[in-house]
Amino acid sequence: MDTSSMTPVDEKFQTQLSVSDRTLTLTKQLSADRVLNAPTPNPNGTMAELLTFMKHGSPMETFSENVLTWSSPDSPRMSIVRMDESCTNILFRDPAGRVDVLPLAYCTDVRIRPFDDETKKGGQLDLLKADPVVDPSLRPRYFGVAAYTNTGGYANFKDVTIYSFIAKDEATRQVWVAGLRERIAEHTPFTRRYVTVPELLDRLYSTLTAQTNMRGVIEARSLGELFKGAQYTALMSAIADKGMAPSKSTLDSKLLTRSVFTTLVLETLVYPPLLKIFAEHVTSPHASDGVGGETSSQNAPSNEGMPVEDLVRFLTKEQRDPRDNEILHPLPTADKCSELIRTHDATDTADSARGTGTRVASLSGHGFARYMLGTDNDILAARHRKVYQDMQQPLAHYFIDSSHNTYLTGNQINSKSTVEIYRQILLCGCRCVEIDIWDGDDDIPIVYHGRTATT
Repeated sequence: MDTSSMTPVDEKFQTQLSVSDRTLTLTKQLSADRVLNAPTPNPNGTMAELLTFMKHGSPMETFSENVLTWSSPDSPRMSIVRMDESCTNILFRDPAGRVDVLPLAYCTDVRIRPFDDETKKGGQLDLLKADPVVDPSLRPRYFGVAAYTNTGGYANFKDVTIYSFIAKDEATRQVWVAGLRERIAEHTPFTRRYVTVPELLDRLYSTLTAQTNMRGVIEARSLGELFKGAQYTALMSAIADKGMAPSKSTLDSKLLTRSVFTTLVLETLVYPPLLKIFAEHVTSPHASDGVGGETSSQNAPSNEGMPVEDLVRFLTKEQRDPRDNEILHPLPTADKCSELIRTHDATDTADSARGTGTRVASLSGHGFARYMLGTDNDILAARHRKVYQDMQQPLAHYFIDSSHNTYLTGNQINSKSTVEIYRQILLCGCRCVEIDIWDGDDDIPIVYHGRTATT
């Protein structure tokens, strides 16, 4: 094994890299990714320094175990683990070059102790003890990431998988734990942080390009995992028209840059339905000027775009709940709509009026689309993105998220009980849980659904 281009590493860890037929492939991969030439881990560094180290990549043993099914952990494998450039995904590259992606948006917390299934043998602790390449220094090098399952766009906070990592040394573990805790706190759904469309597209691009192989090519099926059906077909057609698809099954990662990808997704998938709505709500010069005026079905958008009066009408009739209190939720005005145009439109007219207080005449189609996708059109009021209520009242004055049969992973007749669910429920924001305590063997208390077949 030629290691002349590598920085010397811990001899014991080098031995672990050489314990099987994975050695040559993995060593070449490590050299290609410059992982063994990575900067020295500094747990006391700034967050920027920690993330730089994590983006460079670290060789680790990885394995996982599902909490809900309690299936035995998969066998540990050597992987190159790194953060993507936007620090929104954890990437695993195995010796064969395959890349798995774990979005931080699905992660709930980082742990420094292995998950120990309280009801059976064969959990992570037993696996680690039985692994022949593991030595007594494993515990200080271990960390785990808990991630929920996303099914059809819905989060299943009970179906949790623990992704386990064994770092080269304790300092590397400390860097990853500190960096991941910071990033997960920013991206977990439990923080209720607003995610903008540009951020969402950035995550999609990072997930897609993480699948780039050593030849700089992305398999088209990776795009198909992000976009389904007609969306995938339309996007692949647009990419091919731009000459960025060497074949029907591959994409050129060098040509498909972040900005190009964002523009293609917006122009191909996002803007068309919004531009259709835009066209339907642009009236002719002879249409009623009143807020309640009807839009003519024969009218097409003029070259001038959507007049301020039409935008006022659209926001009043289509975007506003008529039950809203007009004091707390004022009606749209011409001045307010003109300000929205100056904010979201990039036309020459809007540019010349921006910051001058001059009323803008009209909104372009793309300006309309940007407004519809922006925070000004968010269904959640800006002031509600943080705690805004009076929190000094007695506890009984508030609604409290509560949980029934918290400990169960399924039904209350014959499903399994686990303490893991309490962790996930609390992370979800629940503050009232149920603990059914019964007398167990030798009067030791146990938690389960009494007089049933639950564990």
